[in-house]
Amino acid sequence: MVKKNENNLKPEDVSIYYFKRTTEKFEVTKHTIDSEGKLNPIFPSGFYDNSYTLVKELL
Repeated sequence: MVKKNENNLKPEDVSIYYFKRTTEKFEVTKHTIDSEGKLNPIFPSGFYDNSYTLVKELL
């Protein structure tokens, strides 16, 4: 059985805010999801652990 997708969530309905603390301030970046499910812009280096990065390179 497969559950019917009843969620009408669209990419433009989602925003992700990434907060990074530096020694003097916080940096905030806004990330959106495109129609293919990819982040724009991608998260900065260091966000994902090493295993995720390796898997991503294989795809």
